[in-house]
Amino acid sequence: MTIVLDQRSDQSLAVYIDGDLQFDSRDEGVYHELLALPALALAQARRPKRQLRALICGGGDGFVARELLKSSAIKQIDLVDYDPTILNLAQNEWPELNQHALTNPRLKLHICDAVQFVDQAAQAADEYDLIICDFTVPRDQAGARLHSIDWYQQLAYILHPQGLIAVNAASPSQTPVAYWMIYNSIRTADLNPKPYRFALPSFTEAGYGDDWGFFIGSRRALRPRELDHLALAEPREFLHNIEQLKRAFAFPAALAEKRTTAQPTKLASDALLHSLFAPTWDEASGTDWTSLDFVHDPAPLPKPHTSATLVPSAVQQALQADQGLDESQVFEQVVQVMPALRAEQTRSMVHEFIANPLRFLNSLDLRSLVEALLRRSRELPRKLVAELRLLRRHLQRTWENPQLLLSRGLRIVSVIALVIILANLLHPDTTYAKGDTSAGSGATSSQSMVRTNSPYDVVQAPPSTVAGRGFASSTYGRGPVDEYGTYIPTTRRYRYYGSYYGGSSYRNYNRNQRPSEDPNEGGALYRLTPETDILANGEIVIILTDQAYLLLADQVMTVVDSEDGLPIVFLQRDEALIWRTHRELDRQRRGLDGSVKAKQDWIDWVSWAGFVPWRNDDQAELNNIVQTRGTLDQAIKSLGSIPANQPAIRVPPTAGGFQLFSSVWMNAEGSLAILEQPDGSKAYLNKTGWFRDAALTQPLSEPYPDEFRTKVLVPFLTKQTTEYEAIKKRIEADLTSAKSDLSLLNSDKTEYTSIQTSYGPSDIVDYGTTEIRVDEALRRTNDDLARTQQLIQVLNDQLSSLPKQNDAAKKFLQSLK
Repeated sequence: MTIVLDQRSDQSLAVYIDGDLQFDSRDEGVYHELLALPALALAQARRPKRQLRALICGGGDGFVARELLKSSAIKQIDLVDYDPTILNLAQNEWPELNQHALTNPRLKLHICDAVQFVDQAAQAADEYDLIICDFTVPRDQAGARLHSIDWYQQLAYILHPQGLIAVNAASPSQTPVAYWMIYNSIRTADLNPKPYRFALPSFTEAGYGDDWGFFIGSRRALRPRELDHLALAEPREFLHNIEQLKRAFAFPAALAEKRTTAQPTKLASDALLHSLFAPTWDEASGTDWTSLDFVHDPAPLPKPHTSATLVPSAVQQALQADQGLDESQVFEQVVQVMPALRAEQTRSMVHEFIANPLRFLNSLDLRSLVEALLRRSRELPRKLVAELRLLRRHLQRTWENPQLLLSRGLRIVSVIALVIILANLLHPDTTYAKGDTSAGSGATSSQSMVRTNSPYDVVQAPPSTVAGRGFASSTYGRGPVDEYGTYIPTTRRYRYYGSYYGGSSYRNYNRNQRPSEDPNEGGALYRLTPETDILANGEIVIILTDQAYLLLADQVMTVVDSEDGLPIVFLQRDEALIWRTHRELDRQRRGLDGSVKAKQDWIDWVSWAGFVPWRNDDQAELNNIVQTRGTLDQAIKSLGSIPANQPAIRVPPTAGGFQLFSSVWMNAEGSLAILEQPDGSKAYLNKTGWFRDAALTQPLSEPYPDEFRTKVLVPFLTKQTTEYEAIKKRIEADLTSAKSDLSLLNSDKTEYTSIQTSYGPSDIVDYGTTEIRVDEALRRTNDDLARTQQLIQVLNDQLSSLPKQNDAAKKFLQSLK
């Protein structure tokens, strides 16, 4: 389990467990007051002279206990939570938020499983006046049990006949079937629930639905008039009065009608998980049905759901033995994606994968495997299908070795683990590819950064380090961010003379004639790729060596000295590199456009809620996104004109020559570097100096700097030669991936062509995790095919020429030293 505490600059706190928001201190009071105070007030009203015993199941954060302890009628609280980590955090990290509830003498902590505790309470004939279930939304069968008929029957056994039970449920609007399944499970246990709901802004923002639902129930049915004169405990911040509370019991009639078909669930059922992980989004509006119109719900109770049906039969038959291995983060993520894979049945497979993932991945035809599973998509949960489609697109659009694939984080590792598990069960004949089974090095090479004839000019992979809350984080503005607003700690700092590049000054190679203005100095604003930054003035730089970088501009490209910011040499603009850079800039800019719209929609949606305390934070986050989008606009403008189509592969300026990076080549003999200059001419550099011609008979009269040799060529060639084996393995792995991609893309093209022929160009098809017109899907696939075919050609050329290039680089490096 991964717990993240996000402490913001305004002193508010949000807590995430495995990526799911648990609470946001700015509105947790809405949730906990609605969950606890109505049931508490009803319990007091029914037994006004009694000191009450309360049971809290879950609620380790201490907030429900805080609400109950507001009442002097509470004599004793038993709080049961299985997770000591959360309890420890609640006592030590946010005790002021829960008002030290967990150390109150009226409260007793029980660190154990709630089911076991309730069983023991039933055996001891214990009885409670108030029971509050504050569990997180279930992600597996163990969690789903806590919303089963069996569980609520256990609670009914220890609840006083006049006692009250309150339950945290799910979003009625986003997962209406799941919400009403819980409702009918409580009804079946004869606890007479009343459903109610409320808008919770932080949950809505996190994607959990436009509302959040609760239930309040009792063995003695709640009569609506009991709410009329309730005395709600003080103090309260959000639940203002009884009229506000009564409005929470109102639903659209169309939404309430779903309760007539939502099946209650027994222990063995996985139907609730299916409903939670396959949201149906009820769009009905209105408040024309209220549960306060009746004492007993007249709607018929559907027949209980009693068995597991999500997992294909082949999986159910294969998953049997409990290997007794400990759970892990990957295991938990796997179960979240496909909850019907039960804990005790999948541990062994996950454990083996975690122990040595490269043993699987280096011999795994992962792309074919994903395709095989997607062909059975109708048998799999929707969330799993969405993850598989996302993984497929991820694999098609990047060329990464297994180590880099694993570095993408917990989510991608978990999906891969799940793919391997299902493949072993469903498609054992397609799991392993033919050929090499050895582990790859996972190394990358500086040579791959800016070569024209390479797919690596602008590296597609985002930085692997991700922390904080992106554009909403207090770290925004401290340094470069990526397309997600993630702050990237870096030691890179730049000196540069923005006005010195381009135009008539590009032939001025005399480094003693410094510009009159002082250089700009500082870090970058934006990290486009691991090697590519955008500076404060919008210009784009690509790291060449520790001592030099390449600056892209509208007329020329400049190799810049990192130490003093002065140009070392000017190079001919590489149109292929410019095209690829623009393509990546535009992709990330369009992503930010979507973020701007989503955030603005959110701000507009919550504008009605006067209690929302963080509108200024939302507006600041939106401003940060807009500002970052402006940085990308400025960067695109700095590139000047962009080729309309992808430029062709460049031809070496000398027979058999090798490209080192954009506009810089080495001859086949390893004795000469050729620089393509902005005016179309070439400059030649060997161990003795600079020349105008390849025959080295015309020395250049301008004082061409020696820094190009010492700060660029020597460190660049040194890195290339020392990483030869890693480079070779990387190209081989990329070539294998590209060929597999080509096969998949051809398969996609065939499928899309067939659909377009049968149903027309406007038919909607799946494309990744989205749906688009089939003609657009076909266009994108053809573009991908063209790029992949060119990539295969480039990789084949690289692989065949690599030994010769390495030998030449060694010779040239020795002569330069």
